[in-house]
Order: sequence, then structure tokens, then C-alpha cells
Amino acid sequence: MTENFYNFLQKERQRVQNDLVIKTSQGHRVFGHYELVDHSKTATVWVFKDNEFICEFSSNKSALAWCTADKFRQWALATTIQNLDRDYLRINYELIIGKLQIQRNQRNRDLLVSKISTKISVLENIKNQMKKSIDQAKYLQTRGFYYET
Repeated sequence: MTENFYNFLQKERQRVQNDLVIKTSQGHRVFGHYELVDHSKTATVWVFKDNEFICEFSSNKSALAWCTADKFRQWALATTIQNLDRDYLRINYELIIGKLQIQRNQRNRDLLVSKISTKISVLENIKNQMKKSIDQAKYLQTRGFYYET
């Protein structure tokens, strides 16, 4: 009986392999084709598709949303998520550098604060656009589950 149950679980796992997100020692195995690898030095997530490096993302959430869009062949959404996340990373790094410059250079403080406040508002705009794109990817996934029954 235990052997029958084990065989059933193996068959079922193979059947749903392309819908699973499995935690691994390095990160996550997603939908049977994608690997999300946590990169601790830069606090980012690297995405591999069939062992080929795709992109670097700021979080597991955006990386998983990209994988979902790619899985459902929504190339425009996947590209949007990738570009927004790249902009988010770039501006976030610029903010860190700007804050360090303010600490070091008190003479141009007003100018630097002005630059940083502009970047903060741009970053908030990107976060809002990212949230919308991630919500679209979530919708694709739930819709995919709906049509599988």
C-alpha cells in the first residue's frame, strides 16, 4: 500500500511539475524551467531559464512575476517587469550613493537633497508601476489554474 501511494505521488508530481515553486538550497525552482538564485553579496535574485542566465532582479516577487509572464508567453509584460525592476535597482543604488555624498559633502547639501528627493519620487512611481505589473502576472497565474480544471 505504501508503494502504491508513493507511485501515485511520483506520477502526480510529474503531472504538476510545471506549476510548482520548490525551495532549494540556493533559492527556488520555478515551473520546472526557471531557477531563482539568491545572490547575497548584492541582495538580488538571479534568474536562470534552463541553466541560462536571464536577468538580475531586486526581489523574489518581481523575479517570480517575470517567470510567470514568460511561462504564459506574455513577452511585453515580462519585458516591462524586467525594465521596471532594472530601473528600480539603478535608482535605488543612486539613492544610496547620493545619501553617502550628503554625509561627506555638507557644502552642496541643498543641491544633493533636491536631487535625492526627485529620485525618491521617481522610485515611488516605479514601485507603483511594478505593483501593477506584478498583479497582472498574478492574474495570469490564477487564470491559468482556472483553465486547467
